[in-house]
Amino acid sequence: MDKILLNVASTLEGEAARLTAVELAKKEDATLYLVRHVQVSAQDSADEPRPAREELKALEARLREDGVAAEARWSVGVRSVASAVLAAAQAVDADLIVVGIRRRSPVGKAVLGSTSQEVILKADCPVLAVKAADETRSSSA
Repeated sequence: MDKILLNVASTLEGEAARLTAVELAKKEDATLYLVRHVQVSAQDSADEPRPAREELKALEARLREDGVAAEARWSVGVRSVASAVLAAAQAVDADLIVVGIRRRSPVGKAVLGSTSQEVILKADCPVLAVKAADETRSSSA
C-alpha cells in the first residue's frame, strides 16, 4: 500500500479516521493524501473558507514534521463531498480511502444521505470506515 487518502473532517469521527490513517501511513510507509472539500451552492460565493484551508495546510506540515509523507488537496465547489473524495482518490490512484462514520437513524440516512456511505459504495479501491469511540459506552463500563 503506497497511497492512502483521508477525507479530512472536523468531527469526532473525522479525528478517529485521521488517527487511523496516520498510523497506517507510518506502518506502511505510505503517502497520506489529505482531502478537504467545501460544498457550496451555485448562488454562494466561491470564496475559500480560509481558516479551514489553513487548518489543512497546518495538518500537512505537522505530519511531514512527524515523518509522514503528506499532501493536502483542497477544493470548493457545487459537487458533493463524496464526489470530491472519489475524484481525488482516482486522481492519485489511491490504494485505500479512510473515512469517519457515525451512527445514523434510518430516517437520517434516507433523508440526508451519507458522504461515507456514498464513498464506500462507489469507490474503486478499498475503503476503511472508522467510528469514533462511543464515550457513553466507555463511561458507563
